[in-house]
Amino acid sequence: MATDNNKEIIYLPLENVESDHCASIVDKGLAQVKGSPPIK
Repeated sequence: MATDNNKEIIYLPLENVESDHCASIVDKGLAQVKGSPPIK
């Protein structure tokens, strides 16, 4: 069970996300994950 006090780094290896279009799709998907920081 996750709480606001638990912070754990999860690495998601991504391949073939060189285009702006692909990066945008990934960014929009991750934005829906509660508590995930914005992608830099």
